[in-house]
This record gives sequence, C-alpha cells and structure tokens, in this order.
Amino acid sequence: MPTNIPHNEPQNPAPPENSGSDARHAAVSAEQEETLTASLLATFVRIPDEPIEKSQKRFVDEVLLPSLERGPLIDARSVITEIAETLEHELPTAVQAHSWYERASSIVLRTSRLLHTIQRSTGELLGAPSAFAMAEIAHHCPKYLHMQVAPLCKSLAVAIEAGDHSMAEKNCELILAELGGAGMMDANKRYENLLNRYSITDASMLEKFSEAEHGITAPQSYATITGQVERHFHEVIRDVIQVEHHQYQIDFSTNQSEEDQVGNIIPNGGLIVEALSELVTNALKVMEKKKTGSKLLATIILKSDRSVQLMVRDDGPGTDKEDPEELFDPRVTDTQEFGGTGMGLAYLRENLGKYFGGTIRATKNEEDDEPGMTFMCTIPAPKLK
Repeated sequence: MPTNIPHNEPQNPAPPENSGSDARHAAVSAEQEETLTASLLATFVRIPDEPIEKSQKRFVDEVLLPSLERGPLIDARSVITEIAETLEHELPTAVQAHSWYERASSIVLRTSRLLHTIQRSTGELLGAPSAFAMAEIAHHCPKYLHMQVAPLCKSLAVAIEAGDHSMAEKNCELILAELGGAGMMDANKRYENLLNRYSITDASMLEKFSEAEHGITAPQSYATITGQVERHFHEVIRDVIQVEHHQYQIDFSTNQSEEDQVGNIIPNGGLIVEALSELVTNALKVMEKKKTGSKLLATIILKSDRSVQLMVRDDGPGTDKEDPEELFDPRVTDTQEFGGTGMGLAYLRENLGKYFGGTIRATKNEEDDEPGMTFMCTIPAPKLK
C-alpha cells in the first residue's frame, strides 16, 4: 500500500484542467448512448406466439446489454482500471481522487438515465411484469459505482487534502476491497467481479425477469409476503446501511384473521412485496442518515372488492420539504451515501399507476403530533380475464 500523502495539495480539490473538454465529451457520449438505445428499442419486435421467456432473453441480449456495453460500461471499465492500478502503487493526489469521484458519478447518472429510458418502453414490449423487473434492474444496477466507489473517492480526496494519512489509507483499502481486494489482480477480473456483485450480467437480469413474470401478479399469503419483506428489511440493514448494532424494528398488521393469514388469497403478491420493500428501504436510509427514529409499521389491508391498501409508517425525521410530493421527484434524493439514486419511489409510483392503476402518496405524521412519514399505497383488484 502507498505510504506518503503528496505534498503541496490545493486546499480545495479542483477539477482537472481539461474538465471543460471532458464535459463536452461526456455530453456527446451521452447523446450517442441515447441514440443507440433508441435505435435498439425501435428495432426490437415481439414475435407472435413467442414464449415470454424467449422474448425476455432477446430483449436482454439485443437491447439491454448492448446499450450498457457500448455506452457507460466502457467508461466504467476505464475508471475502475485507473483507480485500481494507481492505488496498488501510490496514493493519488486530491485532484486525481476528486476526478475519479466526478467520473464515477457521471457514469452512474448516465447508466441510470439509459436504464430508465429502456424501462419506459419495457411494458409496451414485454408486459407489466417485465416492466417491474426492468424497474428493479434500473434501480439497482447503477449502484456498481454509486454505492461505494464514488463516495469513497470523494472521501479520499478530502482526507488527502487535510493531510489525514490514516483516513486516506483506510479509504484506499476500502476502495480496493470493493474492486476485488488488494493485490495485483487483472483489471478485467476486477471489472467483472464488480458487475457480478451488482447483478449486471445476462443471467442475473434474466432471473429478475423470470421472478417478476411468475411472482408479480400471483396471489400470496399474508405470512409469505411479510416474511419476504422482513428478510428484505434485515438485508438492507446489513448490506446497504451497514450497521451491526441497531435499534431498528419492523412490525406488521392486517385486517385478516389468523386463519386467513396463511392462505394465498392476497392478489398481486409479488407486487405488494416490491412496493413494501421499496418503502421500507427508503425509510431505513432516511432514519439512518438523520440518526432519528427506529420503528416501522407495515400494514396490509385486503378489502372486500379484493383491492389492497398498503401503509408504511415510520417514526423517523420526516422531511424538510414543504410538499411531500417532492419525495417522488427522481432528481431529488437525500440518501446518496447509501446508494440512493432518487429513482426508487419514482419508479414505484410510475409502474403502479401505469400497469396496475395503483396510487401512492406520502404524508407527514403531523396530525398525530409525531415525527416521521406515512406512505399510503392502493392497488386495485385484478381485472378478470
């Protein structure tokens, strides 16, 4: 590992001298990516009577992966290689580390926008379940650089600038660990390991399509749904906000009798799991960032017409936004440090409304003189076929 912090660093890490040229190049690259993706979407045709599994595989092979591999993943491989090769030999300058942060953040934004563009067309091409699978892919895939690499490079720049040798070394170790560990590893292997970890592979994407196709609209029991959401709750604590000792807890409630809770009578079971999981994830990230709140209550109400009403209530910090509607704006996020891209709630609302006629809204808990937020989601009864 490197041992010396470079001297004569500027007090504020500045962008590289050619940042204007880089910005123009990025803009051209993004435009080319959008053109390519639009072309691939326009030429993809669903073949009559073709099994949905084959259509999904063609969609991944002909649209999804080519859009990524000929676009942002080219730059991702480059920056990953540069970061790893530099850190294996020496500490970078603060300017270098800040440049890595800017580049990684730009790649994340381009990836997110590209996947969102594809997601908007998926429903028309492959149907509602595939649209939800694509929304999950679009939400999670950009985290390959957003979850650890970009924020750690920013912290590294700050540490070097401050002359904090211990913190700089720690950030270097964490970055290399995210990229496969210390040691002279082949650059391609580091890149592939990162993509595998964040499910940016054809096998992982096809698995998400398959799970959605067979699970989004299938009826499930209250016990099964809450079990999946609770597992997700613990996974977020362990893998996303990464805290070992915590006071977070989640409780569930329903209007169903104990006997009914084990029967597969709740329609759109997979959809309900997706919705509750997204709302729980969002609440946990906000509470951990603000160090306020610890309890969540998730409620599932099955009505007589077979519509479902969901509620997730937390005792966290609430929001400082005057209008809670801003929480659904994909351009606004308060959870970047935990891999938040601002797209999760936006995707959820868009897909619920577009494919299931559902609604979702957020309110502050002011009426009960309690902190926190409440999210209400309504899913209409399935249409008879």
